[in-house]
Amino acid sequence: MSGHFNNVHPAVHTLSMALIYQIWPSPASVVLAQMIMLGLMIGVIARALERWGIPSLGRWGMVGLSALAPGHGMMSVTLWKDVPYAIGLLGLTGGFLHLARDFLDRREPAWSTWIGIAGSGLAVALYRHNGLPVIFLTIGTVAMLWPRQRIRLFLRTILPILVCYLAVQASEMYVLRIPAVPRWFALQVPIHHVAALIYAGTPLTSTERDFLNQIQPLELWRRAYTCRFVDPVVNNNVLNRSFFDAHAGEFLSLWARLIARNPGAMIRHYLCSTDFLWRITEPPDAYVYAFEWGTPSNRLGLSSRALFPRLRGALWRLLGETLKHEWIWLFWRPALFLYLILFTGSILARRYGLQIAWTLTGPAVIHTLLWFPLLTAPDFRFQYPVYGIAICLLPMLWPGKGANV
Repeated sequence: MSGHFNNVHPAVHTLSMALIYQIWPSPASVVLAQMIMLGLMIGVIARALERWGIPSLGRWGMVGLSALAPGHGMMSVTLWKDVPYAIGLLGLTGGFLHLARDFLDRREPAWSTWIGIAGSGLAVALYRHNGLPVIFLTIGTVAMLWPRQRIRLFLRTILPILVCYLAVQASEMYVLRIPAVPRWFALQVPIHHVAALIYAGTPLTSTERDFLNQIQPLELWRRAYTCRFVDPVVNNNVLNRSFFDAHAGEFLSLWARLIARNPGAMIRHYLCSTDFLWRITEPPDAYVYAFEWGTPSNRLGLSSRALFPRLRGALWRLLGETLKHEWIWLFWRPALFLYLILFTGSILARRYGLQIAWTLTGPAVIHTLLWFPLLTAPDFRFQYPVYGIAICLLPMLWPGKGANV
């Protein structure tokens, strides 16, 4: 098995893995559950595409491409919270495909459609900390475009998602007593910004220098900074995490002052740190963290034992080819897939109108937009949902039922 546990999980991910583990006490049980759910979501989308009049060649082509896509192959066997989150966003896209078809045909959506949207939305909200705003912005904008459906969208999707989300959060706080995320971890984005501002030579007062030196030496702030990756700044043996947590408010005040003092440095930082999202080709000094090679060393005794060693060797070599500079833009950099979604959306807007185009592409677009202020590493897992949605929406380029061509 390839892949590994992420360092910090939302409690719901840890609990869901533990429950699945009780059925079959092996990490493979979680992997199998992920594969089944991913397959089901792709199946839901294939069924929705049939309702849109997409011929079997387009539907089966999408299924085959999804099955062969290296991103799906590697992520489905990785125990990261990003995987069920991406499956939830795929499910939301499938639900919107059915819902938009019903709205276009002036038909009453089936209860299974409403339940599917609410369930997928709840998974998105629970499995990542940025999931709740993704859901509220996505469904909220869809409701704005379909004024006659606003009340039903609120009562049948947003309201149950919010009630269930708050219930889970309350159980984490008062029943399971899950500890809060440390402030140094929650504030990695401002920490990254401050490192960028120090690296850019932003003037500091003596009081500010003393304060930053108490967190970690000023020279380390400067030396550890890289625009695309926050890890060297926060994950080292020098950062005084207890001091930072005790003075987080003061740090945020300093962060705001430094941005006002040198806004140009922040612009340069963001142009570099976000190019993973919008640039197709890979810059010479950049990289993409796509997947783990094999099973990392661990305390659980997990190891890889291939049933067909020669086949595994051939597959690893093939994966290695996809990571080469001349091919990585096609397989692992997410910008191409984002632009495919935007192109598909432009075609859908021409054929069916803006309402349909945004309903189908909104989840991926909003998910990406929310990453622009938050991105601290060029990890493929962050844009894995966009990868999957782009492949699944490709058949919509085929003129289907009711298309204005």
